[in-house]
Amino acid sequence: MYSYQPMQSSYNPETFNIYEFNAELKTHLESYYKRIYIEHITKAQENNKTVVINSKDMFKVVKKLEPIFEKINSKKAIADINEDLTEINKDFIHDMGYLIDAVSISENDKNSLETLLNLVKNRQGQLKTYSSRFLKTLDENPTWNIDNIKEQYFYKVLQKILKDIIENVIRVVDNGRKYHTVYDEVLKIFNRFISSLGIYTCDHIKIGTSLNSDELWSLVAPQDCNDCETNDQSKKDTIKDISSLAYIFSDKYIVVPAHVTVWKN
Repeated sequence: MYSYQPMQSSYNPETFNIYEFNAELKTHLESYYKRIYIEHITKAQENNKTVVINSKDMFKVVKKLEPIFEKINSKKAIADINEDLTEINKDFIHDMGYLIDAVSISENDKNSLETLLNLVKNRQGQLKTYSSRFLKTLDENPTWNIDNIKEQYFYKVLQKILKDIIENVIRVVDNGRKYHTVYDEVLKIFNRFISSLGIYTCDHIKIGTSLNSDELWSLVAPQDCNDCETNDQSKKDTIKDISSLAYIFSDKYIVVPAHVTVWKN
């Protein structure tokens, strides 16, 4: 049975912070009632939450596990990898389904979350199709070694399934966080999902980074920009802004490059 623990906050007009108090209250309510409460962000709050809303820190995923395809040590291991992928997808689907049922949100927000949920379900269904095609490719290339198999599994199976998922989740969450904290919960679920696969965000693509090598250029997808012209030669080919991070298994295996704008002369 739940044992109520009193909040530690006490009112002191000199140090009282309404946002910290609300966060603590939210935590206790969720623990007591076993459901998730979200916050609708008002215009007045936007001014106080600008840094949080615009920050990419919540999108960052640190490297914790080896890429899931590193488990491949033979052709027979493909089936085990596919099973692992299916289980990880199921965890995401379960957590998203629970979140949708646990919160009270507008129909538009609910539709957005259900669209992401259905996208992952759809890609899970495609896993069998992509894997079958890949196994046929292996039969046609009997001289491939283990490294060849890992590389081709990434391009012919993993990237096809994951790229669309990541791009859509990031787009929906990035926009939704401006209005509802439920999207922060979606982001936490999503970060656990991709981390379980061995994916992380590239930490050496930053504002001001000089794209002075083919390796760095491969990690970015420059976007159209109307105000990226500069007479400063030192800024040429440096990153002006970042709208989304790069999601990678390694510098060689890039699932989704960072969307950036780049200074040009």
